[in-house]
Amino acid sequence: MRILIALLLSAFSVEAATLAQLRTRVDAWLADKWPIVVSRQETYFGNHGRYWQGLLTHTNIPAHTTASDSDSVADRLTTTPNDQTETWLNVFAEWQLEAFPAAVKVDAYDGPDGKGFVATIFIRHNGTLYSRSQAVGPETWATRAWRVVTE
Repeated sequence: MRILIALLLSAFSVEAATLAQLRTRVDAWLADKWPIVVSRQETYFGNHGRYWQGLLTHTNIPAHTTASDSDSVADRLTTTPNDQTETWLNVFAEWQLEAFPAAVKVDAYDGPDGKGFVATIFIRHNGTLYSRSQAVGPETWATRAWRVVTE
């Protein structure tokens, strides 16, 4: 009986990612999406004279633990900022049913040195919130490595 229980437990045990493994997986996911994001932003800029802005994609940031991964379909892809009518789905329609390993937001800016945008991703691992950002434009300081976010 003990052997049967041990076999059943091992069959259902799934070792999820450590924080370092999760960050690597999310970085790879973002690297795959990044050329598409930049291309669509450049098209949007050409048509509107400014970059597109996207509010946070998830109500609940995907929460991963060392015991389970929690990729989830974004539930806020139809939200818009007050000064823009285009949603995530207008710009990235193919993301509608995709499970994301992280929540994403895109901030656009028009600063003294010019226009640009910053994409920020958020994950939760073992209850702690982490983020990293990638900037395009003159405000290069906005590109930030993985860090803990104080809520």
